[in-house]
Amino acid sequence: MNQVLSVLLLFSSVASAKTLKVAFGENRPPYVFSENGEVKGIEVDVVREALLQSGHAIDFSTLPAKRLEMASNKMPFDIAVGVLEQRPNLFYSTDYLQMKYYAVAKLSKEVRLERINDLQRYSVGAWPFAWKYCGDEYRRLYTPKADGSFALHYTEPVTSESQNKMFWLNRFDVSITNKVTFNYYKKILSSAYDTSVDISYYDIIPEEVKFSVAFKDEQIKKDFEAGLSQLKRNKRFRRIFDSYIR
Repeated sequence: MNQVLSVLLLFSSVASAKTLKVAFGENRPPYVFSENGEVKGIEVDVVREALLQSGHAIDFSTLPAKRLEMASNKMPFDIAVGVLEQRPNLFYSTDYLQMKYYAVAKLSKEVRLERINDLQRYSVGAWPFAWKYCGDEYRRLYTPKADGSFALHYTEPVTSESQNKMFWLNRFDVSITNKVTFNYYKKILSSAYDTSVDISYYDIIPEEVKFSVAFKDEQIKKDFEAGLSQLKRNKRFRRIFDSYIR
């Protein structure tokens, strides 16, 4: 009887499996990036393998971070990965990805930061939407004006690559970033820029930033979370992560 039930459940799972349209934020190494025409990264592998546990395949596309947030409002995809806003009529994963952000500066700049308010003394570059998600004090300093422009000495480059290149070119004094992304680009850009200089990290951003996966269908969300739990239990999640940062 148990064998019959297992077979029925297997066929039920296969019958309900789908090819899902999935959108990722583009150019966010090592989480999402393109290499030799192939899109890969931590998020791509995790989402693909988590959904594969329920038999689902993914047909994915990538969008700039700001377009991904706007697209998730109308949701032309089955799944949007790495969104920050949570909107009505969609279903959101829990505990998908949390990032700790730091203020980073070259030691030679002699930057002194004890609190967010100290950033006003320096030029600052940050990731898209950082102004909105790095705490109340940060938001007070860097909320864009009515025309969408930022304060004179603050910028949010469109991509992580642009942000990191600008940092090494001394276009701003302080970069607001997470250590994984910063160290990834420090290695990748070392042939074009001197990334060997001493760096200081300032732990002044009070909150971890939580990224979600948005779903049109609640059952697909449940399938994803079950698959993600399995990847974490069998340590596959950790192995995927390590394969991109070591």
